[in-house]
Amino acid sequence: MTDEFEKINFDEMFEQTLVRDHMENPTPDKAAELLELAAAHKTNSLSYEMTEELRQYLIDCAQEYAQGTSVEKAFGTAKRMGRPSQEQKHISMNAHTWGIVLKGEKVLYALEETADVFNTTYDTTKFAWERKNHDMGEREMCRVGLDVYLVMNNRKLTPEEEKIATKYLKEEVSVSAIKKHNHLQKKYKERYKLKPVKRTVADESFDEFDSNSTDG
Repeated sequence: MTDEFEKINFDEMFEQTLVRDHMENPTPDKAAELLELAAAHKTNSLSYEMTEELRQYLIDCAQEYAQGTSVEKAFGTAKRMGRPSQEQKHISMNAHTWGIVLKGEKVLYALEETADVFNTTYDTTKFAWERKNHDMGEREMCRVGLDVYLVMNNRKLTPEEEKIATKYLKEEVSVSAIKKHNHLQKKYKERYKLKPVKRTVADESFDEFDSNSTDG
């Protein structure tokens, strides 16, 4: 119980600190990382609830998007280093495609529908959907598109949708999300110097007393 509490406590502190850091010194990279964190919650991959800080940050982004700002600008990822405007467009197209695919439609149909919406060709939407990251070998643009779709629509994947996402991403959604979450924590470990709050014997005794009182 103590180790589990400290792990959740540390995860929450890290999430809160990353949000505050981005609010005080916003960068496209941190915006993209917050999007990844939020998506990890939406794919039921994390063992703790989303913090109020991240929840409010997403509400603010969604409100800006609702006022007509582009997805990339609203969520702060428009100028992410190494991500040109064409990639930003691919992410938006993939987010739209996911909305169709997760309803159970064939990906061919979804890509054709997305091409019509974005006034482009099927070959372009297919390229965006299947594009791989040269370093990671995964469908990066496709995965980021899923993240954007889930966060924009404030929804979680159902078990059936997880199967669909895994099929097209060629990897388990939750496994990928956990890997990215752990990578983020390692990246900022030295900078933030966070330490979990130790759980005392008194804390655990109170939990046991409270549980017994509820049962009674």
